[in-house]
Amino acid sequence: MSEREMRPEQAEEKNTVGEAGCAEQAGQVEQIGEIDQTEQAGDRDRGMTESVSPFFAMLNRARLINRWSLMRNSRIENVAEHSYLTALIAHSLAVIRDLGHCHADAVRVEPERVYGYALFHDATEIITGDLPTPVKYYDDDIRAAYAKVERIAADQLLDMLPEEMLPYYEGYLRAEEREVDEEVAACLELVNAADRICAWLKCVEETSQGNQEFREAEQGCRRRVEELSLPEAEYFMRVFAPPFAASLDRLIQPRKQQGVEPSAWPKTEEKQ
Repeated sequence: MSEREMRPEQAEEKNTVGEAGCAEQAGQVEQIGEIDQTEQAGDRDRGMTESVSPFFAMLNRARLINRWSLMRNSRIENVAEHSYLTALIAHSLAVIRDLGHCHADAVRVEPERVYGYALFHDATEIITGDLPTPVKYYDDDIRAAYAKVERIAADQLLDMLPEEMLPYYEGYLRAEEREVDEEVAACLELVNAADRICAWLKCVEETSQGNQEFREAEQGCRRRVEELSLPEAEYFMRVFAPPFAASLDRLIQPRKQQGVEPSAWPKTEEKQ
């Protein structure tokens, strides 16, 4: 029945019902708004700071900090790339250790925890820049002075965080200067190994592209990995490192085709 066909009392009843429905909906919306405000107030009561923080915006600038600045590079590597690969490799070393491929007295650690330490291991370089290794380790005085600069940079980054979040990141950014238990020491040991492997892989990438600038560096970085005498690192070098010098076609080809093993992966520079 159309509104024109309704009797006056029917039309009035319809309008009354419609107004009641709108009032009920408006009440529900108002109630939801009150709930949202209550939840937000609850968050504030729990101490969550709402002021704007530049912490992660600063971390994002790791992609602007270039490494190997004294070397002639065929492809520039930045700190963000290096941190990501270091974190992946450190995580894998923890997995390899957890599977028992390690020294008998090695401390087992959660791979995810090692990943966190590795991801932040060069975060201070966003402020300090990447100081070339020959300069950074030239003598004890320079090394001590740079360590102080790194501490100041870590403090600057941590000052950007809401106070309640400090405990979650302080351990990562101040790991080297704090007294650590054996589990944290084990995490840092694997991060250091991953860091050295990444440096060597960068050299492998450059020499595989014909850049002889990295020839001596490749040999030196390989020795630094071997000096660790870590079974986890040795396993990674044997199993996962060779394909880093391979072409894309070689990387994506099946491991076995018609029962025939693929030809050997490209060889990296032999140690001398």
